[in-house]
Amino acid sequence: MSDSARHSNAMSSVPILLGTAVTTSQRWVTDMERVGVNGFTITTNIDLGIGNTTALDAARTVRSWTQLPVAVSGGFSATDDSAFTSPDWDILTAGRSITDATVPAGAAARILELAHSTERHS
Repeated sequence: MSDSARHSNAMSSVPILLGTAVTTSQRWVTDMERVGVNGFTITTNIDLGIGNTTALDAARTVRSWTQLPVAVSGGFSATDDSAFTSPDWDILTAGRSITDATVPAGAAARILELAHSTERHS
């Protein structure tokens, strides 16, 4: 990251996470780091549904290219224990796995329990 981008980044109290295509390139990630973004977000299309690993796979790739925070949305549910132990994401965005659940509050509680019980994200 350039000194001017780091300074600009430090001056802002609003974190900027860029939406990242699942097919992004290392060069793009590096270029975005240089201009001072705070992290990256990988989101799957809502039509792919729960249980699709596209976002988690993309997070693994982006994580290998950057130490900035990586947010992931999609591809997991309250029953996917292994997704919560992954070192490939820093921020988890839950949507349909909660809103479409039979008992949304129960699904949200389970996701919180899983996220808080792992050594990686405690």
